Amino acid sequence: MANKLFDLFCNHLKTFGELLKGTTENEDEQLLSFVNEAEGKKEFEELVKVTQSSFTDHHDEWYDYKGNIKNYFCNSKCYIDLFNGKKPNIEGLFDSYLKEFQKQEDSITLIAMIEFVDFADELMDFGSFQIRKYSTNELSTLLRNEINKIFYSWAHIDTNKLNKLENQWFICISAPKNIVSPGKRIRPSCFLEPVERKYTKFPKPLESVLKYLTLFEWKHTPDASSQGFTFNIPLILQINESLLAYPTVFSDIPVLETTIVGDQNEQIEIPALRFKLNSSETEQFKNFITDVKNYLDNLKIQENHWEFFETAYDYFYKGFFSEGIEQLLWHVIVIEALIGEKGKGITARLKGRIAKILGNSDKKIFEKLYDFRCDLVHGNVPKKEVFTNHLFEARELSRQVLFWFLNYLNTIQNRSMAQPEGELPTREELLKLIDESVSMRKLTSMLSKLPECFPDVSEWKT
Repeated sequence: MANKLFDLFCNHLKTFGELLKGTTENEDEQLLSFVNEAEGKKEFEELVKVTQSSFTDHHDEWYDYKGNIKNYFCNSKCYIDLFNGKKPNIEGLFDSYLKEFQKQEDSITLIAMIEFVDFADELMDFGSFQIRKYSTNELSTLLRNEINKIFYSWAHIDTNKLNKLENQWFICISAPKNIVSPGKRIRPSCFLEPVERKYTKFPKPLESVLKYLTLFEWKHTPDASSQGFTFNIPLILQINESLLAYPTVFSDIPVLETTIVGDQNEQIEIPALRFKLNSSETEQFKNFITDVKNYLDNLKIQENHWEFFETAYDYFYKGFFSEGIEQLLWHVIVIEALIGEKGKGITARLKGRIAKILGNSDKKIFEKLYDFRCDLVHGNVPKKEVFTNHLFEARELSRQVLFWFLNYLNTIQNRSMAQPEGELPTREELLKLIDESVSMRKLTSMLSKLPECFPDVSEWKT
C-alpha cells in the first residue's frame, strides 16, 4: 500500500508540474488556478481515496482527508517551489506526508508578546520554553506568511505590521493542541455545570510559564507619573504545527505603548519600557527562572497534600494581571492562603508569621495592607486612600511570602526523600513549625531537616 501511495503522490505532483510547462507569468492568481485544476483531476482524487484507506485506523469517520491533503501540499511549500522552478525532494516530502497522517495529536506553537520588558540577551532557552526576539523574516516564516498570502489570505499579516514586532520580546512554547484549546465536555441538561477554576484568560501552557515569570522581583516602584508596575501580554499568536491544518485567523496587532527618543532633528519611536535588565540583571533573571521552574516542576503538590500552595499561587498569578484595587485583595488572599488559619487571633498570627518569615518591617507593611483589606471586604468607609504604591507593596509582600514558602516546601520534600520517615507534614503542621510549636515528635524531626536559622532564611528571600 505504501508503494501505491507513493506512486499516487508522485503522479499528483507530476500532473501539477505538467500544468506549469510553458507558463511565462509568475502571478499568485495563476498559481492558484493551477492548484485548483490539478486538485480537480483523477490523480488527486485517487490519492485522497488511497490515503483515506491507508490511515483509517488513525482518524475517525468525520476526518476531512481531502481538505487536509490540500493543506499539506500548500503548507509544505511544494506547490510554491514547483511554481518557482525549484525541484523538491519528493522522497522527503512523502516521508513528511506519512508522518503528518500518523500523528496522534497536533501541537500548537504559542508566541506571546511581553510588553514593557527588555533583556540583554537576544534569546534565553529554558528547555520547555524560550524568551526571545524575532526578526520580521523569522516571524514571517514561523507564521507561514508567504504561504498564507497565496492560499489563505484571511490569515495573512501585512509585513508592515510584522515590522512593528521586531523589537518586542516573546515567550515561545510548543504544547499539544488539546491542552492549549481543550474541548468543552458535553453534559446532559439534567447535570449541573461545574465552574472551571481558571484565574486568567491565558492558555494553560502559557499560564505555567507566566507563573515562573511573575515570581521574579520586577523592580519598578510606582510613582505619581507611573502607569503601571507589571509587564503585559497584549498579543498571543497560535500556530498549528501540523501541515494538514488550516492556519489560525490572527487578531489585529494591538496599539502598543511607545516612547519617542532622539533630538529635534531625528526622533524615533521605541517600545515603552518599565524593566530594562542589563547583562548582570539578565543573568540573575535566567538563574532565578531556572531555579523556580525546577522547584515547581519537582514539587509533588497533590501527592504531598499541599494543594493550599497551588491555590495561593493561582491567586498571586491572578492578582499580578488584575487591575485597580482588586490587586490588593488578591495579594492579601495569597498570604492568608499560605499562613492564615480560621478562628480567633487570626490577625495576630498572620502578623507574627510575617515577622518571623520576612522581618518586623514587613510586618508593619502587612498591618497597613490588612486594614485596607478589612475595610474593603466588610463594607467600611476606608479611613485612608489606597494609592498605587500600596498595590505594589501588596504584590511584593505576597510574592516574597510565596517564594519563601516554595523554598520551604522544597526543602522539606527533598530532605524527607533522602531520609524518609513516613508522611510529610500537613499545612497545619507546617504552620506550627513556623510558630516554633514543636512539642510533637514528628515536628521535632522535621525541624531538624530545616536550616538552623529557620524561619528567617535569607536565601529564601528575594
